[in-house]
This record gives sequence, structure tokens and C-alpha cells, in this order.
Amino acid sequence: TTSSSSSSSSPDYQFGDLSKALLNRTGTLLTNYTSKPDYQLGDISKEIIRRVGTGEYSLSDIILLCKILLSFGVGLTPIAGALPAKLILEMMNYGLAQEAGGRLLDMLAQTLDRRMKESVMGDANYALGDKTKHAILGFIGKDDYAVGDISKRVAELAEHAKKMESGAGNNANAKGFSLDPKMIAELADWDRKANVKPKT
Repeated sequence: TTSSSSSSSSPDYQFGDLSKALLNRTGTLLTNYTSKPDYQLGDISKEIIRRVGTGEYSLSDIILLCKILLSFGVGLTPIAGALPAKLILEMMNYGLAQEAGGRLLDMLAQTLDRRMKESVMGDANYALGDKTKHAILGFIGKDDYAVGDISKRVAELAEHAKKMESGAGNNANAKGFSLDPKMIAELADWDRKANVKPKT
């Protein structure tokens, strides 16, 4: 098994769309991940789920592999149910730190929105912890959550980033999520209630 730190030590990609040149450079990584020289998209999805389940991954590798799936038009649907909430927030933090939007950040926001919808409007036993709720409300800048608020906030930040690039905007607060031990424990409990786990 190839060490997952190989691409994380010197990531040469941004959080936006994956370029064709970058996709060509990921061939070795994908072969090592899937152990197949002629890998299929389904192999990539399965390997992401397996690695997440065993903890054998780096954040940058998972981001890169998810972007590859998106570049082929697959989306995150095959793996969304297996992504722990903590990993979703870590990936969003990475994207926000890049001060960019991009399809992956949009898809992560949509995945988190779906879980929030279930938490707010679904089974009461699926409710998330107070600290996590406070963090999400702080991110969207509201006192109460409405369906789609996380995606809307990400879209706002992406639009503002474009204005900043053109010199037409002021610096915005793109602060991500502070994952302290209490919040991490709440997220793990949220995953358990939602039965979020790898299905290989």
C-alpha cells in the first residue's frame, strides 16, 4: 500500500476544477490506491470508502480523489453516505482556506445540507449537538437553520471571491469550522445516529 502522505506533503492543486494536466499526473496515485492498472470509476469510489473506513488516508488525497470523481461527472452520491461529518467539515475548511468555490465545495455543502435537513425536520433522535449546531449557525450567519442555508453561504463566499479577484469586493469572513474535541465527539455521535459508515 502506498503511503497516503505522498501527495499531501506538496499538493500542487487548488480546490477548484481539476485540470486535464493534473488528471494525467494522478494516474500513479490512482493505480496505487486501487491496486489496478486499469481502474474504473467504481474502483475509485470503493477505495475512498475503504480508506475512510480504515483511516488510511490523508485529507489532500481524499480531496483529490473526490475531485477526480467530479471531473468525470460522477458526483459524490456513491460516497456521500460514507463520509463522516468531521471529514466533510475538514474538506470544507480546506476549500474555504483556498478562498475559492468549485464543484467539490458545492457538493460538500449540499451533502451537509441534506444531513442538516434530516436533523432539523426529520427524526428528533437524529438531532446534532449544541456546539455543532452553534458552529453551523455561525457559519451561515443566522439564528435558525433553513434548508439549503449552507449551500447558499458557500455560493455567497464563492461569488465574493470572484469579486475580490476583480478588485470589486472587500475582504469577507470565510471562516470555517473549529473542530475542537467536544465538537468532534458530537460529530461522531451525529454519524452514529445517522448510521454513517463505509459500505464496501
